[in-house]
Amino acid sequence: MAGRPFPSRFDPTTWRGLRAGEYTRREDAFQQLVGDGLRAAYSDRARVMPTAGPDGSIDAWVDQGASGECEPFGVPRPVIVECKDHDDTLPAFNRNVRQGWARVAKQLEKASLDGWLGAFAPWKSARGYLYCVSCRLPSVQVQRDLEEEIRGFFASLPGDSRPPIQRVRVADWADIRAWLDQQEALADQWLGVGLDQLIPLDEYVAGLSGFQNFLQEDALPFVSPPEGSESNPEKILHRLEEIAGSGGVLLHGPGGIGKTRLALETARAAARDGWRVLFAMPGEPGIDVASLAEVVLSGSSRTLVVSDYLDQAQRLDLGSVRRSLLPQALVRGIPVALLATCRPGWLRADQDQTERDALFTTRVAVAPSNDQLDAIADRMMDSAAPTALARLGRGELRRLCGSRPTLVLLIAREVEQRVRGGNWGSEDASAIRGGDLLYWLRRRLAEDRIEVRQPVSPLVPAAPEPEVTAVACVLGCAPQPRSALQDAALSALSTLKASSVEDAEYLVAMLAELGWIEARDEGYAAVHDVVADEVLEQTLLSNGGVRRDVLAAVLAVGCHSARSFGRLANSLQRLVGGIDEERGALVEEALRDWLGGHAGLVADALVEGDIDTASYALGAAVARPPWASPMIESWDVLVSPWLSANSRSLYARHLYYRGLRAVPTGAGANLSAEALRWLEANPTLPEAGFVLGPLLERQDLEPGEARSAVSAAITWLETNPALPEAGFVLRPLLVRQDLEPGEARSAVSASTSARWHQST
Repeated sequence: MAGRPFPSRFDPTTWRGLRAGEYTRREDAFQQLVGDGLRAAYSDRARVMPTAGPDGSIDAWVDQGASGECEPFGVPRPVIVECKDHDDTLPAFNRNVRQGWARVAKQLEKASLDGWLGAFAPWKSARGYLYCVSCRLPSVQVQRDLEEEIRGFFASLPGDSRPPIQRVRVADWADIRAWLDQQEALADQWLGVGLDQLIPLDEYVAGLSGFQNFLQEDALPFVSPPEGSESNPEKILHRLEEIAGSGGVLLHGPGGIGKTRLALETARAAARDGWRVLFAMPGEPGIDVASLAEVVLSGSSRTLVVSDYLDQAQRLDLGSVRRSLLPQALVRGIPVALLATCRPGWLRADQDQTERDALFTTRVAVAPSNDQLDAIADRMMDSAAPTALARLGRGELRRLCGSRPTLVLLIAREVEQRVRGGNWGSEDASAIRGGDLLYWLRRRLAEDRIEVRQPVSPLVPAAPEPEVTAVACVLGCAPQPRSALQDAALSALSTLKASSVEDAEYLVAMLAELGWIEARDEGYAAVHDVVADEVLEQTLLSNGGVRRDVLAAVLAVGCHSARSFGRLANSLQRLVGGIDEERGALVEEALRDWLGGHAGLVADALVEGDIDTASYALGAAVARPPWASPMIESWDVLVSPWLSANSRSLYARHLYYRGLRAVPTGAGANLSAEALRWLEANPTLPEAGFVLGPLLERQDLEPGEARSAVSAAITWLETNPALPEAGFVLRPLLVRQDLEPGEARSAVSASTSARWHQST
């Protein structure tokens, strides 16, 4: 049985699943819910009539291609299924049930006299009849009386028009609910998971919009790698089946190469094979282990958790997933596997490497062959640029678009728009470098009479114009509300002495018109992170290194917006993860110089900003290059003021979690002391586990600090022994060399009372 059962009463208005939201009428929802159950049990043998339009005469049936009984109702197949909605909160609802059958009987009598024509034809071969009602009948006797009345009706029909019904069964909501609870995917689809950060596969697919629609098969058919390839979805799924219960598969590759589509196709294959598939959504606040465990452990079937952009899942502790959640689930008979994506640069980072590598024992490089890239480009051009393809030819359009899948799609759309609008032909197309996204931005700016400076020599690339720099800032700060992105553009323009509120508003509007940003739940987001990466790289980096004036203009908004500072921190981390280490080191050095003159202003913005937002911004920046070292060197000016103001706030936990792990021994001197003060204020909260774990791992605690940390850990373990995070606290506690005998006994006592102690 699924851990999250259907409610004791049928009331779809209170359900939060995607399927429940598709129907405004109770009777439609009931018929389709039963139909979904039949489809899950019998696949294409089950036929379910649509609820829109005229009455379909038969609600559903399992056809003659299936044999045996319709479990769990014990009705022989082929079986006709009737669905009738009755609200058992209404007075005398039982009378409504009998009247409902009377209306059905009248319709069936007429159909039998007509010879079961048209839509009634399946009655000619039906051996079973399942009459489903959405209410709970008052007693078993009432249920049996209704069954007897239905059997009597069929027996009364003339022999030559009587269907070969062998058994009739009436199923009320109690029966149907028990049957549906066996099919876990239905609970996710109809009831919902209950978390915005974790959603089932069908809800994830339904939420794809704008540019993301190209992840859909009908918008862009998938070009699968060869069967023997490690990146073939079926091969990946086979590996997930092998390691379910112990780890996962990590897909890595540069931005825009197709990792998200490959993960989605693998997820679809898993769902086809009966897996429960859940998507952990990236971004803030992100999923944590406790929330993930609550949903996963409520289930009963093999589960696949998909995390696109795992490197952005800042709250998901991979050690707790591997050591606590997976074993807990396995003990309950729920094999869990993870499928995640990341950029190659994250694999070079030092942070979390041990736990990440222990969890993801299989890595798959997403690197399509030239033949596959050509096939992908062809399908993208066919889908997004049919007019341009006919006008320019496949060879020329492919040259313009390049070979990186996401960029092919973006450029193909732009060329299509120009060809259709009659704007093609004035430019010298032969001079366009293939896949040059920034070229199209410059052309659009020039068309709108915004000056685009040309290089003095063809061998010297054009320097970015203020407007191009402002666009880079906007893309680096997304996703955010439109007003925040306009503020980012204005800050960049002002820094370059080209300020204009109208220009800032225009640039954001132009990006939306180009399709480079689009509205999503969290505001306007880059259509794909590769767009931000490309523009930031071409804008910030030159052949000789980093353009310091451009970097200063892009970062200027971080001096008065904590959220924009955090977004830019993530964007530059992603950028550095996609370039070579030598150029990454140049970016880090430029950031160090910039922080040297602006750390105080950033600190003021963080202190004045939303506490949770600032904590995430600091945690994100301090966790990985290129920000980590410059941030730590500027700690006293940049971080200490925020800690002094917010050291005991619940929201500070994220900075402690990231900072205690990232800051080297001897650095960030006040971090451990502030973390202990936070624990004094929040000693037993479940979230305190994320502070205790990395605090106990530090080797630079003063003796008094160490005693306080150990005491706090034992108190927390005694209060929260069954949380998945408990192992995250217990392990570093037990390996400390300064534990006193009594403390060690207390820690062991806490561990033996925990549900997860076998996994530690």
